Amino acid sequence: MFEFFSLSYFIILMISIACMFLVITTRQRISESHTLSGTMQMVIVFICCSILGYTLRSIAANPEEYMFGEKLILLGGSFLYFFLFSFYRRFLAVKMPRWLIVGCAMVCCALGAFTFTFNRHKLIYKSFEPFIAENGHYDCNPEFGPLMHFYLFMIVFYSVALLVFGIWNFMASRKKSRRVRSTMLLVVSILCPALPFTLDMAFKRQYDLVPFGLAICEVLLMYLLRVEKIHDIADLARDFVFKSIEDGIIILDDDLLFNSCNERATEIFPELKKANKNAKMADISERLGQIADGSLYEVKIGDRTYGITKKSVENDAYGKKSVEGTVIMAADITEHKKHLALMSNYQAELEQEVKIKTTDIENMRDRLVINIANMIENRDNPTGGHVKRTSDVVAILISSMMEDNEFGLSDEFYDAVIKTAPMHDLGKMAVDDKILLKPGKFTPEEFDIMKTHTTMGAKFVDSVLENVNEKYVVKVAENIAHYHHEKWNGEGYPEHLAGDAIPIEARIMAIADVYDALVSKRCYKDKMSFDQAYEVIISSMGTHFDPKLEKYFIRCHKLLENYYADVPDN
Repeated sequence: MFEFFSLSYFIILMISIACMFLVITTRQRISESHTLSGTMQMVIVFICCSILGYTLRSIAANPEEYMFGEKLILLGGSFLYFFLFSFYRRFLAVKMPRWLIVGCAMVCCALGAFTFTFNRHKLIYKSFEPFIAENGHYDCNPEFGPLMHFYLFMIVFYSVALLVFGIWNFMASRKKSRRVRSTMLLVVSILCPALPFTLDMAFKRQYDLVPFGLAICEVLLMYLLRVEKIHDIADLARDFVFKSIEDGIIILDDDLLFNSCNERATEIFPELKKANKNAKMADISERLGQIADGSLYEVKIGDRTYGITKKSVENDAYGKKSVEGTVIMAADITEHKKHLALMSNYQAELEQEVKIKTTDIENMRDRLVINIANMIENRDNPTGGHVKRTSDVVAILISSMMEDNEFGLSDEFYDAVIKTAPMHDLGKMAVDDKILLKPGKFTPEEFDIMKTHTTMGAKFVDSVLENVNEKYVVKVAENIAHYHHEKWNGEGYPEHLAGDAIPIEARIMAIADVYDALVSKRCYKDKMSFDQAYEVIISSMGTHFDPKLEKYFIRCHKLLENYYADVPDN
C-alpha cells in the first residue's frame, strides 16, 4: 500500500511539472506581463515543491532524506497559500492596501526561511526524530514549536479568506453563468488541498492525502487558465494597445538598454528584429543610439518622416517616485509636415495681411481719439493745439525716461501713454459751457463742477475704447483722464491721491498739461517765458509733481523749448 502511494506521489509530481510548463507557455502566448498567469506560475512552482517533498519523504532511505523532504513540504506550504490568495484576489478584483500585501509577503518569506532551517532551532519543531516504521519506511512523530502553530494558523487564515472571497464573488455574479462556473471551480480548488490537510492533521497515517488534493487543485486551476481563459482584462487591454497602436513603441529599462518593442517599431526600424534584450541602443544601430540619448528627434526613412518622443516610466510605489524605464514612440508625421509647410506659407501671408489691417485700424482709432479730443478742446480753448502739444510733450518726456528706464516700464506701456494722452480732458464734454468758457476765475461751486471732468473723463474713455482688445491701453487712458490733476503732496483732485499711489501715466501727463498751460497763450492770460515755466515746474517737484521725474524734465527741457519755438504763436 505504501509503495502505491509513493508511486502515486511520483506520478502527481510529473503532472505538476507538466502543468508548470503549460503555464509558462500560456503566459508567453498571452503576455509576459500577464499578472494572473504569472501568479499561477508561482502557485504551480510551490505545488511542485510540496509534492516533491512528499515524494522524497515517502522514499527516504535515511533520516536526512526524510528531513529534507519535510523541509520542501513546509517551504512549499509557506508560499503556496499566499500565491493562491494573490491569484484569487486578482481574479476576483478584491482591493487591498499595499502595506497589507507587502506585510503578508514578508511574513511568508520569514516563515519559509525558518521552516527550511527547522533542524537548527526549535521554533518549528521542538523535536523531530525520524524512525523506521513497521512497513520499513521512515516516519516521525514531531512535537510542534510556536512557529508551527502560527504556520497552521496561516493556512487556516488563507483558506477561510479564500472561501469568503469565493462565496462573495459567487453572490455578486450569480446571474453570469460563466462567472458562476469559474467561481465554483475556484471554491472547489481551495477545498481540495485544505480538506486533505485537515484529515492528515486529525488522523495520523503513514501516508498523506495532501498531494492528491494539490494535484486536483492544480488541474482545476489549469482548466480555469487554459479552458475558461480567466485573464486580467487590464493586462489584455494593455497588450492589445501595445500591439495595435499605429506608432512604433520601443521600451528601454532604467539604464536605457533595449527591453522590447511592438511590431510597428520593427517595421520602422528593421534592425530591431535581431536585437537582443538588454543590448545598448547604439550597438543595435547608430540612429537608435542617437534616439536613445535624445540627440535625434526626427527620422526620415524612405519617403516617410517619423517624429520621435521619449517619456519616462515612473513608479510611485510605496509613496516614492522612481524612474523604471523609458518609452520611445515613433509617429508618422509625413502628412503633418506637408500640412505645416502649406500652413507656414499661408500663415506668413495671413500675418502680413493682418498686420496691414491692424495698422489701418490703429491709425483710424488714433485719428478718432485725436478728433474727439479736438472737439472738446474747441469748446474749451478757441486757440486750439493743446491736444497735439500735450501729446508731443508727453512723447518728449517719455523719450527721456526711456534712456535709462529706471521705472522698468515696457515700450508697449510708453506707447499707450503717448497714444491716449489726447484723451486726458475728454470729461469736459460733461461740463456746462457757462463754466467751461468762463474767462475769469471760477467760484468755489463752479470749480467743484469743473473738477468733475476727471471722473467723467474716465467713464467716457471706457465707453470710447470699449472694443479695444488691449485692455491695458484702456486702463492707461482711464488713469490719465481720471488722475492727471492729482498732486504728489495729495492736495490735487478728484481723490487726493499722493505719491506713488498716483499712476505713473497720470504723473507724466500732469507735467505735460501744466507746462503747456504755462508756455501757451490763453484768452485770460499771456504765455510765460521758458525760463519762468522751467522754474515753476522745478519748484513744484515734490509738491505738485513726482520728484523722480525731475531729472527727466531737466534732461529734455531744451528739447521742449525748441519744440515750442517752432509752434505757431499760441
